[in-house]
Amino acid sequence: MQKKFIIIMIALISTFSIALACDYVQKTMKASVANYQSGGEVTGRIGYKGVLPDGTNGAMKKGDSILFNETSPEGDPLAWRLIQSGSSNATNPGSYTLDSTVFQGFTISSGPVITYPSSTWHVMNSRAWGPVIWGTGILYRDSNVRTVLDQLNSSVANNVVENSLIKDRLVYKNFRAESTGASIENFIDYSENRIFVYHSAYELSWGYGSQPSGLGLTSADITVNNCDVYWGTIRFSTLDMQHMVTCATGAYTDPRHNVNTSHYYRFGTFLDLSNVVFAVSKGTANEIAKVKEPVFTTGDLMKNAVGEDMKLRIHDSALTVNFNSIKNQTGNVVSKIIENSTVKLNADANNGTDARGNSYTLSVLVFNQSGELKYYKPLESAKGKGDYTFDTTGIPIGNYKIAIVNEAYSDSDNTPAGCSLISDYKNLEIVKPHSISYTATPQSGASGGNEYEFNKNVNAGQVIGKITVNPQGVMPLTYTVESDGDNTYQNFEIDGLNSQGSSNNTSLNVKIKNTAPDLSNGGLKAGTYKFCINSVDANGDPIVATTDTKACTSFTVAKSKLTVAFDDSNMTKKSMVDAATAWSETATANPSTGVKITYSKTGGFSSLIEIDSETGQVTYNGNNAFNKVTIRATADDDPSTGNDNYDPVYVEKEIIIYRGVNATLTPDSASSDTTTPTFTASQTNVKGNGVIGTIQGTEGTPDIIGGTQTTYRYEIINGQDSGMFQITTSSYKGTIKVKAGSELGVGSY
Repeated sequence: MQKKFIIIMIALISTFSIALACDYVQKTMKASVANYQSGGEVTGRIGYKGVLPDGTNGAMKKGDSILFNETSPEGDPLAWRLIQSGSSNATNPGSYTLDSTVFQGFTISSGPVITYPSSTWHVMNSRAWGPVIWGTGILYRDSNVRTVLDQLNSSVANNVVENSLIKDRLVYKNFRAESTGASIENFIDYSENRIFVYHSAYELSWGYGSQPSGLGLTSADITVNNCDVYWGTIRFSTLDMQHMVTCATGAYTDPRHNVNTSHYYRFGTFLDLSNVVFAVSKGTANEIAKVKEPVFTTGDLMKNAVGEDMKLRIHDSALTVNFNSIKNQTGNVVSKIIENSTVKLNADANNGTDARGNSYTLSVLVFNQSGELKYYKPLESAKGKGDYTFDTTGIPIGNYKIAIVNEAYSDSDNTPAGCSLISDYKNLEIVKPHSISYTATPQSGASGGNEYEFNKNVNAGQVIGKITVNPQGVMPLTYTVESDGDNTYQNFEIDGLNSQGSSNNTSLNVKIKNTAPDLSNGGLKAGTYKFCINSVDANGDPIVATTDTKACTSFTVAKSKLTVAFDDSNMTKKSMVDAATAWSETATANPSTGVKITYSKTGGFSSLIEIDSETGQVTYNGNNAFNKVTIRATADDDPSTGNDNYDPVYVEKEIIIYRGVNATLTPDSASSDTTTPTFTASQTNVKGNGVIGTIQGTEGTPDIIGGTQTTYRYEIINGQDSGMFQITTSSYKGTIKVKAGSELGVGSY
């Protein structure tokens, strides 16, 4: 009875583009610079054609999963899991003549067994392929499985890049089932196809079954899950039963009994990966990709291999690249930069497009010091000789080896992309950005709790603070003193810089310029000063100052205290007669430079005098006035300087102007003359305590200025014969006597 089959047609794309980056999404483009969705955690590896930093070649490894552009009926991309390198392409027993012109580089052993080079891998789908509907009864050659397989082979054969990677599979065709009565294990081989379904009896079992040789597959390599089909004692793992409705763990299942049921296959083939430069999986963000190598340790390969499907970069001699240097923003060659900064990679990458119209693009590969690929990023379309901008954001501090490639980029498919060889490597150290801080360091001398004081510790050349650098970043640092809102920054400079304003020191003093515009009397004027210190590293970073690279500060120079004193601090006493001639009351300030003294009247009988505020000259106002007045000398900044360096200070003193004395001398009654005392030597008047006469004042200096009572004080002026006489006062009169113990002789006194 003729069987009916449901054929599922799988639409496979026969035209394609070589991908430039590994499914990166190009977001925006400015001129020739594109943004690629390469970021996030990706899987990557350097291939056989890629040279590592230590000069050795990379290699693909067991468990790696690589992409082709075809898609399964469920929409999954075709991905191959690498099972065994240098695999034997086993045949059935018998004789076979190998065409050495077709299969160059292969070896033959008895059997015959053809062994591929180590760069050729036996691969199996890393994901189940399906669903495919089986018919009833025995599977025929033209079943749905065969249709799917033929379409897959045809699609891959039409993809030049993919087709070139697949090796021919050599088995005897007479073991391919031709009749409807053949058993299934002989039927689903399809050995004339380069992508095939495994021939159970002669392939899968070899290596752990009873056959002496074969593919060398182990159960762990091909086991998918516990629902793998068993055919007698042979584990038939390429028929993945994971989607079947009923599946008993470890149960015996005859595939021929599961009719009209969706089945899932894992196809196999042999891939020549000798020209793989590197491989990277698809990124998830528009940033640099963080690369991890795929890992497989032990156990079931299909279950335990860790890593995403990777897109291959295949060497194409049409793409070339030369890596000349790494430069900073100012064009200088560098080997050290700060984290998250941008550099320019000077390179020569030929521009153009591949056969499918995909642009050549320069991409960067970043390796750690152990030679592991850690980061990957496509930069911009190749443009020949020039600088290619590389933003290192996302790469942590450390020492790295940088290389570049020129690759044809397309984000439209998973077809392996053409790529240049990896360039020479350049060293690049990434460090933390430098950070500066400012600390005030006032010198001694200020008073009254002030940090800085005029004329004390802010003189030209004195240090006011220091800069500390930690971390250092990329030395030397270049410094500038900048405004923080006014021009007071012009008073300061950084000590210890070279002619370019740079230094490698981690501590630098900030001092007052000798030519500071706000110097007064050799020191900064009192007031508030503000400035910022900006710094950039040897690469000119950061372009825009940050709070770590720019330190701003302000401080106040306090006013200094003056002292002032009258040149004659004693009370000034003048009679009205003497006061008629003007005189000066002057004072001196310390310090005196930039200081002016003014004079004023502050108390007493102020109308008595006038005092010149500038010179201190005193003028008596006359009118027979007498009294006392208080004057003041005030020291402060000279207004002509425009400065305000001092608080005003003053000193006071008194001036007294008194009346002249008009006295009447009356000789004692015993005198022979009523005007001039005249006595004989025998009179008692010339003996001790003898009275010569009396004196009566008629005007004089009052004891209480402004009072009504007038008193007089009498005294004998020292000199001549004053020692012979004494005077006593009683009833406002003075009595002149011969001093006790004395006696006047004949003569005039």
